[in-house]
Amino acid sequence: LSPESFVKFKCIGSSCPQSCCVGWKIRIDENTYDKYNNSEDKKIKSVANKYIKKLENTIDFFAEISLKDNSCPFLGADKLCEVQKKHGHDYLSSTCSNYPRKSINFGTKKLKTLDLSCPEAARLVLFDKNPLNLYEDGIYKTKLPIRINSKKELDNYKIVGEKIFNLSLSLLNDNKVSTSVALCVTKKLMEEQKNLEYFPGKLDDIYNYFLKIFLENNFLDFDTTSIKINFFRDLYEYCDKELFGKKNNKNIWISEKFTNELNLAYENLINKFNSSKKRFENLKEIEKLYYIELNKEKVNFINNYLINEFLGNSSMFYFKVAYIEKRIEIILLVAVIAKFLILGKLSEDKYISQDEITKAFYLAKRNIRFFTNFRPNKEYKFRDEIETILKKIDNNDLFNSLLFLFI
Repeated sequence: LSPESFVKFKCIGSSCPQSCCVGWKIRIDENTYDKYNNSEDKKIKSVANKYIKKLENTIDFFAEISLKDNSCPFLGADKLCEVQKKHGHDYLSSTCSNYPRKSINFGTKKLKTLDLSCPEAARLVLFDKNPLNLYEDGIYKTKLPIRINSKKELDNYKIVGEKIFNLSLSLLNDNKVSTSVALCVTKKLMEEQKNLEYFPGKLDDIYNYFLKIFLENNFLDFDTTSIKINFFRDLYEYCDKELFGKKNNKNIWISEKFTNELNLAYENLINKFNSSKKRFENLKEIEKLYYIELNKEKVNFINNYLINEFLGNSSMFYFKVAYIEKRIEIILLVAVIAKFLILGKLSEDKYISQDEITKAFYLAKRNIRFFTNFRPNKEYKFRDEIETILKKIDNNDLFNSLLFLFI
C-alpha cells in the first residue's frame, strides 16, 4: 500500500540539487560487501578495497562506504553512480537501491512512503493535490479507511490504533479543519489509546468530544511571535556552539546548504534588526505571507508533509512500545525548522518559490540528526540541549511547545 507520490517517484540523478551520494556514509549488507570487493570490474574492486570497511557491533549492516572528498567514491564526475551505470540497478546495495523509499512491514501488508530528505521525494509529496490517493501493489486505487491487518490479527489496542490512524489522516485531509486542531485531536486520542483498549466502543464518542472542544474553543488565539523569536535565537546559538564551530570534528557533519540557509534565516529574522520591536513586527508580517503561500493553488504543503509522515510512521498507532511516543514531536520539529527557513527567505524576498519550499523541508529532514539522537532501538529522541530550549516554552509538554512554534 502506497500513496501516489511513491508510485510516481523516479530518481532525477545528476539533476538532483542535494545528492544522496554526497555527505552521507553509506552502510551496506554483507552480500554487497563481498560482491564489490571481489568484483571482476577492476575499478569497482579497487575502490571497494580502499573505501569499504567492515563495521563492528552492528546488526542491520555489515560494512560502510567511506567518503572521498565528501562524496561516495563510486560517484562519477557526471554526478552519476559508476556502479549503476556499468552494472545496472540490481547491482546496487539495498540501501542505495531503496532510498528514498521507506517500507513498514506489518506482516500481511507493507505500507510504503518516501523519505523527504530526498529533494525529488519532497517535491512530489509537498505539492501533491491528492495526498491520500493510495495504491494497492502500485496498481489498484484504494481509499480510506486503511486496513493494515485482518481482524483476526488485530487485538483491541491495534483496532483502536487503526481507527485513530484513519481519523488523523481524514482530519489532515479536511480543509475545513485547521492543522492545529487535527494535530491536537490526534495527540489526545493517542494519549487515550491505552485506556480505549479496554473500551474500544467509546472511541467515536471521545473523538467527537475532542473535536468539538478544539473546534469551538479558540485555544491558540494568542500571539506567539515572541516565543518563536526566542526559540529561533536559542536554536541558532545551539547550532553556532555545537555545530558550526566543530566542522573539523569528523564525528560531526552538517550540510553546507543547511548551514547557509540557517545563517540566512537568522540574519533576516533576528540579526539585521537593532530592536526587539522591529524584529517582532517583521516576523508578524512575514507570517502573514507564509500563510498566503501555504494556501496557494489550494495545496497545503504542511498537511501534505504531515500526511506523508503519519503514513511513514504508522507503527506509532499500532504498537504499544514506549520508544515511539515522541514520534509526533520529532515530525513537528522538522516542520518547525523548515518553517523558519521559509520565513527567513520570505523576509528577504517577500516571495518564495515551490523549489525553495521544497528545499527547506528536505534540508530540515536531512539534518534532523543534529537536533536529535539516534537510539540503539532505531528511534530518535531530542538532544538534551534541544529539549531544554523547548521546555522554556512549556516545561511540561514538548508537544505544546512545538505546537506554539508550528502555528
